[in-house]
Amino acid sequence: VQDIARSVRAEGFSIAQLSASDGAEDDQLGRAVAVSDSTVVVGAGLDDDNGAESGSVYVFEEPSGGWSGPLTEAAKLVPSVPATRFGEFTLAVDGDTVVVGAWATVFVFTRPAAGWTGTLAEDAVLKASDAMTEDSFGRYSLALS
Repeated sequence: VQDIARSVRAEGFSIAQLSASDGAEDDQLGRAVAVSDSTVVVGAGLDDDNGAESGSVYVFEEPSGGWSGPLTEAAKLVPSVPATRFGEFTLAVDGDTVVVGAWATVFVFTRPAAGWTGTLAEDAVLKASDAMTEDSFGRYSLALS
């Protein structure tokens, strides 16, 4: 089953259709999107591969032939610890770093030497020292610079 595909657009014309290779109808692929150079990061906050509404994030890289036609992810980012709605509302990318928000937690991913490929776990987990399960820390706003 493929999730609703999102399109990369240039000047109003669809030039590429991005899809999660393991997408399901209710994953909500594309609710959060971030772009840096030739990398597009797309959240699927209701993906349930790691439990109900655990969430996943997909990394797409511009192919050598450019953004064209249907494309699937280069990598899938998943938290190594339980998370709720990972990537649903917030994510950011800058160069080789991706940050992804979930309830009360922010996950940091760094592009491996082999590149964005396969299923990857985070390099760091950020939490407030007084975090509670449904805190909004990292859930509604993130930025990288």
